[in-house]
Amino acid sequence: MARQDFKGGDAGESTQGLSIEGLWGLFGRNTRLFVVCGSLAIVASLVVASQREPSYRARATLILEDASSSQGLLGELALLGRAPQASSQIELLRARSTAEDVVSRAREPEDVTRRLGLTTIVQDPLLAPITGDVANDEPDGKLPPRLRADISPENEFDAPEKFEVEFLEATRVRVRVPGLLGAKHEGEFELAGGGELELAGCRIRLEPEGDLTGRTFRLRRFTRDEAIERVMGRTRIRETERNSGVIELTVDDSDPRRAAEIANALCLTYLERSESRGARKATSTLGFIRSSLKNQSELLREAEGEVVDVQRDNPRAINVTKSGEILIEQLSGLEVQRMQAQLAREATRGALALLSSGDLAGISRMSGELNDPVTVAYLESVAKLDAEDALQDRSDSGQYKLLLQQHELDAQASLELIERELGKLRESLTAVAARDVAAKL
Repeated sequence: MARQDFKGGDAGESTQGLSIEGLWGLFGRNTRLFVVCGSLAIVASLVVASQREPSYRARATLILEDASSSQGLLGELALLGRAPQASSQIELLRARSTAEDVVSRAREPEDVTRRLGLTTIVQDPLLAPITGDVANDEPDGKLPPRLRADISPENEFDAPEKFEVEFLEATRVRVRVPGLLGAKHEGEFELAGGGELELAGCRIRLEPEGDLTGRTFRLRRFTRDEAIERVMGRTRIRETERNSGVIELTVDDSDPRRAAEIANALCLTYLERSESRGARKATSTLGFIRSSLKNQSELLREAEGEVVDVQRDNPRAINVTKSGEILIEQLSGLEVQRMQAQLAREATRGALALLSSGDLAGISRMSGELNDPVTVAYLESVAKLDAEDALQDRSDSGQYKLLLQQHELDAQASLELIERELGKLRESLTAVAARDVAAKL
């Protein structure tokens, strides 16, 4: 090989690269080799694609009930700091216990849609991308008839995991174990009496749906834990948007019908668990209400017994409502009397204060508060004399002085009489004050 040193010089002195003419010449000289390599690559790709397990996806949507009320802008901002609304429900769907219910076998006819018995998987070659396009005679959009199977090994660890089932006729099959040692475990069976047969230490139950003559199926047995992990690994659950309350569940499987069944079974199991959880909450709430009602009923019976005892011990208080009304009326009457006595006392104190200061105008205030008619008449006379004295001071002359002096003497006698009456009045006031004190008590 020629060697070229780059120690200077122009770019035109560099080695010439590959050209289209050179590549074409290389292909022309090795055409047979290129064709063989390309053909082998295409055949290998087709073989790998035909042997590859197909993948179909089923999608289901769950809408959660929104029990929360709108809380305005502040409430929406607070939701940003909390986990999404559907987080707890997504975890419930992802729970291993949910997958366990789906994988287990149905014991009742109504549980068939929720308990699928997924420890046995049937693979149909017609569902593969290339084989199905070539060998499937069904119209576009119609799936070929399927086979349901269930393998129950006597020894789960020693029994074969894979079987091949070939339908020789509608009711006759050939079952074998694939592999080099499969020739020892092969046989032909008639599907009669429920389609059960025994081979290689396993009891196999086949349930064909339609005519499967000439069809071959591959059966794969899983342990319970493997089947649960398979379902959990092929299930994807997410919330479509944050706090939207819409959960999207997707399941990938080699059979589109089985993928849809698994998705439906997961949703039904989730709904059943949600319903049972709500029923348990309602039951506990109902029990609490019943216990509270029972306690309150017992307290009510005790209170009614106490009321009956009180009424028996106090016959006058049998009609509690009427007795309360009478008591209220009596208290109202006493309160009115107390206020009247207080007003009379205040008026009398004011009149006495005026009289003590020499103001005879206090007599007019006192006359309305006294119950003694004689004393009231004396007080009115004094008031009248006081008025006449005021008039005489303005109009009397010398010829009336003697008369005035006589009137003055009469007035003095009346004043003495008034002083005696004032003594009686003080006693009356003392009696009024005593009644006032009694009314307060």
